[in-house]
Amino acid sequence: MPDIETRLLRAFVAAGTRASFGAAARNLECSPGAMSQRIRALEARLGVRLFDRDRNGARLTPDGRDLLPDARAILALHDRLVGRSPADPAGARKRNRQ
Repeated sequence: MPDIETRLLRAFVAAGTRASFGAAARNLECSPGAMSQRIRALEARLGVRLFDRDRNGARLTPDGRDLLPDARAILALHDRLVGRSPADPAGARKRNRQ
């Protein structure tokens, strides 16, 4: 399976949580078009449809519902690891206090 960028997972989690690409785009400070592209890119990489889309918004498919908790966990772990990075002075201070 190809690598998946965290920005694609963040877009998926934002859209899955809000059931709206527009609301997710506002939350991530990107355009609705960029949000839609990110979701399509993630779907292409995974080989599954994650959302059913219509005029009323976007609803998670069964595959999307299955992925959502894992995507949240992956992002939480990623953010925790990045926070521990020596390049992140705040993360270094946190480590030194432990």
